[in-house]
Amino acid sequence: MIAEGRKPPKERQWIETPSGHYPFSVRQRKAVLLELVGGWDEAEVLYRENLEAARAAGDRRLELEALNRLVQFFQNRGEYKKMGPLLEQASAISAGLGDRALLAEAMMGQGILAWRLGRCPEAMGKYQEALAVFEGLGDRPSISRLLNNIGVLHENQAQYAEAMECYRRKLAGDEQSGNLAGQGSANINMGICLMHQGDLDSSRRHYLRALEIERQRGDIRRIAIIISNLGVVHRERGEFGEAGRLWHEAAGIYRRLGDQRGLSINLNNLGNLRESMGDPDGALDFYRKAAEIGEALGDAKQLGIYYANMATTLFRRGDYRAAGERFEQATGLLTRVNAQRYLMETLGRRAEMAAETGRPSEAVELIDRAMEIAGRIGRQDRLEEFARLRDGFQSAAGGDPERPD
Repeated sequence: MIAEGRKPPKERQWIETPSGHYPFSVRQRKAVLLELVGGWDEAEVLYRENLEAARAAGDRRLELEALNRLVQFFQNRGEYKKMGPLLEQASAISAGLGDRALLAEAMMGQGILAWRLGRCPEAMGKYQEALAVFEGLGDRPSISRLLNNIGVLHENQAQYAEAMECYRRKLAGDEQSGNLAGQGSANINMGICLMHQGDLDSSRRHYLRALEIERQRGDIRRIAIIISNLGVVHRERGEFGEAGRLWHEAAGIYRRLGDQRGLSINLNNLGNLRESMGDPDGALDFYRKAAEIGEALGDAKQLGIYYANMATTLFRRGDYRAAGERFEQATGLLTRVNAQRYLMETLGRRAEMAAETGRPSEAVELIDRAMEIAGRIGRQDRLEEFARLRDGFQSAAGGDPERPD
């Protein structure tokens, strides 16, 4: 999913520092371009040099701009923990300047960080605070960005109707203003939301529209996201060859860009593919590589998904102890970030393992929790499947106990 950060400020070509003239804007643009082609280390050096130059010039607004650019850089790279100290500095400067719009920008950044770290209620609170400020100021572009991010939060919690309403409002505003970047992110997020609801045809249409927009814009990272998501659509249709081709293409782009989070998602997808092709060892290899990245990034939601997939493969191989440990970890992480759809599937798989290992009462309890989520998020197909499983579990739980001879 695409979360939108702050809008770009007006450029400052040169600034005066104690060392002389400094080409702030040129270096900022160079860093952005390096980021796009995967030159992360060099880009970070330039962003940090710009921050120090702004501080040396004593320009607090320019310092804030440099801080926010670094925040966006670490978000794009998936290094979320590094965002926190920078956001605290940005908030302090915004408060000192007494600028309501800047304060609201800082709140939005704090909301994005909270979301990435799995603290959804905190993220929603920050977004709503910022939205109230921007609505009071009549700042339509910022309102659009916040609608996007609030939609993503609803989507994570399987509140699909609320998410789609946010995305539709955002898309309408971005089409009216001619904001192509905003239109691209809205179409990507609508595609994800529709895919989670099982509407693959509508999902694919939104992805293809987003791909058209992002090719026009030349945003390589977003192109990789869309290619990866189209792979999921093909997998859901049983078109494994095309899914694999798209995921390998996306993984290659992420490697070139140095985007670790994007790479981990595609490694996980390739694990799904190997599992579907009857290669559990290959699947586990991909899942472990994805989990290593997720652990390094501290990405609770993705790590929960990777652990759940590892557990499922281990369960099907009969390694129940290792599977149980991973299922416990996955359930804890997905519960913490309130990732309802993924939690539902994890509980369903745990129930199957409990039944297979002679614990029918536990299986019924787990499947009941999965069914409650399925009913709440409107997944009738999963509700019916879980009900069939539950009937079998309940029969086993209610049968005559075995006695020794």
